[in-house]
Amino acid sequence: MEAAYGRIDIAMTHLDRLIGDSNHVYHEKRTIADAYAYVMSL
Repeated sequence: MEAAYGRIDIAMTHLDRLIGDSNHVYHEKRTIADAYAYVMSL
């Protein structure tokens, strides 16, 4: 279980870097990647 928390933290940190200040995953526009990232972060 502890290993899962570490992997989740790595994935969320990477996603946070991708999004940055733009609020979107890809090229500052809404795409299916945003919806997918939202659902996976719940």
